Amino acid sequence: MGLVDEGRSYVDAMTRYYNVEPNIKNYVRMVDLLARSGLLKEAEKLIDSMPIAPDVVTWGALLGACRKHGNSEMGERVGRKLLELQPDHDGFHPPGTDEVLLDIDKEKEESTLFRHSEKLAITYGLISMAPSPPIRIIKNLKTYSDCHAAAKLLTKAFNREIVVRDQHQFHHFKDGSFSCVEF
Repeated sequence: MGLVDEGRSYVDAMTRYYNVEPNIKNYVRMVDLLARSGLLKEAEKLIDSMPIAPDVVTWGALLGACRKHGNSEMGERVGRKLLELQPDHDGFHPPGTDEVLLDIDKEKEESTLFRHSEKLAITYGLISMAPSPPIRIIKNLKTYSDCHAAAKLLTKAFNREIVVRDQHQFHHFKDGSFSCVEF
């Protein structure tokens, strides 16, 4: 039994054997499981059929998988829904013009790119801290590839260790290299 089938069996057992209706967190996990497995259409159908209104986390799980699996058409549709639900959420604006799924004008694009707090935090650390201690940053959003690349370059250029903790993992940068998974 694969992980998708196992996940389906857990959700089925909740309702069938334990008379427990899935909550939003259960649906998000199932959407994420389907989407990460490449079953994007099935994940979207699940969202559309949920008895609970999908939130930004639900749609965000699908958007991340659209990017991973290269489905820009669905990604654009999901991105629009996310922006309707929460237009000011920075996590829905991946940096780098090649990573933006929605068509937006240049001014809006630049505004979006400058929102990534770890770049600002690293810069602040470089200008305000003594040169020897590592720069440590904690944030609640994902670290995107352009920020990841910038941190690698800055560690080499300034001979500084940088540690970024995002919502998923620790990213350790030192001497132009890193100890996390390459984006």
